[in-house]
Amino acid sequence: PLVISDTVYVGGLDHKVTALDLATGARKREFTEFMAKDLIRSDPVSVEGLVVIASQDGKVVGLDPRSGAPRWEFQAKGQVLAGLAVQGRTLFVASLEKLLYSLDGGAGTKKWEAQI
Repeated sequence: PLVISDTVYVGGLDHKVTALDLATGARKREFTEFMAKDLIRSDPVSVEGLVVIASQDGKVVGLDPRSGAPRWEFQAKGQVLAGLAVQGRTLFVASLEKLLYSLDGGAGTKKWEAQI
């Protein structure tokens, strides 16, 4: 899970991102504006004010935490099962195709990819 202020964000096996109240666990909202086509196995991360999730089908999406609207999408080659990493405004994503991607977290654009 990802905690921002008074909200807990979690991706689920139901292909959705859900926001819960930190104090009570009450459901604040489901992010119906984006529905993953596959399971969301990794925890969301926060970068540049966005909630970023990766689904098993290789799609990485930056969501607006207030509206739930996708701000950007990136398609990795291969499945993404591992967690995402953030350094500053850079997002790192590893895929099962043995690729590591460096993305601009604010725009979702690829900086580079490397064989791992």
